[in-house]
Amino acid sequence: MAEDEGTTQDSLSGLALSSRTGFVLIKLGEVVKAGAERTFAATDLTGRHFDLMASVAADESLSQRDIGRLLDIAPNLVGNIVDDLEERGLMVRARSRADRRRHVLTLTAEGRELLRSAESLATAGEQELLASLDEREVALLHELASRVLAAHWPPSKISAAGETSGAPR
Repeated sequence: MAEDEGTTQDSLSGLALSSRTGFVLIKLGEVVKAGAERTFAATDLTGRHFDLMASVAADESLSQRDIGRLLDIAPNLVGNIVDDLEERGLMVRARSRADRRRHVLTLTAEGRELLRSAESLATAGEQELLASLDEREVALLHELASRVLAAHWPPSKISAAGETSGAPR
């Protein structure tokens, strides 16, 4: 379906690949990512900042490397995010007393406060995103998406050929 110049595509159903679930999921992912970035802009955080801070808050025993593996973020990128959060006074990175090779991450009081604000914004954004679904549908969407994701997480366990590597991470 060709569009005339000056018209816009207002319906997903008119897109050539709209019958492909993968395509719909990719487009939904783009909408979610853009919405998260808009949501977190008020806090001057990115989605990656938020994910890293929330991971540290959930388990302070995780090292910088552990969090990179958990979030499937390259070590140098984790380092850059942590550097930024440290410079802003939101996080502290220290050598582990038990293993000097490990960097342990801790949120500062300011970091915990900002994370609470960001979590409230994320909850509101998610409710807005899912407003067209009822509570049962939201739970079903979460269950199904989680099941599909679990079979393919972390992405780096999938080889270039598309098969699970089986190698420990």
